[in-house]
Amino acid sequence: MAREGIAETLQRAEDKALAKRAEVDRLDGERRAALERRTKEESEHSRLKAQLEVLEQSEQSLAGYAEGARFLLDAARQSRLNGARGALSSALDVPAELETAIAAALGDTLDAVLIDASELENALQLLESDDAGRAALLPVDQTSEV
Repeated sequence: MAREGIAETLQRAEDKALAKRAEVDRLDGERRAALERRTKEESEHSRLKAQLEVLEQSEQSLAGYAEGARFLLDAARQSRLNGARGALSSALDVPAELETAIAAALGDTLDAVLIDASELENALQLLESDDAGRAALLPVDQTSEV
């Protein structure tokens, strides 16, 4: 009898040990999966951060804008031109799937500088006085939001 009791106790202990081992294995698998997700997310974060830095540098240097638009936007940054609200392309919020179509439809107009209507003459004079080239200007009402 004592032998049977010991055998049963031993069997229960072995069953518990197997259950604990299975639980440890399951948790270890979850941990590995979480680490893998973390690694992927860190990689994606690094990629997006690098992409953002490139875009910020491009924005800072006004790369891609026509000469006249670049001149006016730079003049606005230097407080030589008031009322400039940026390029039309910066003001548009277009779904990714429509970007190509919108760019094709608007063409060079995407470089147009949005400017308060009251500052339009100043912008034209500034362009002319510095022989800065041509720029498309889109006058906007000072009270409107772009």
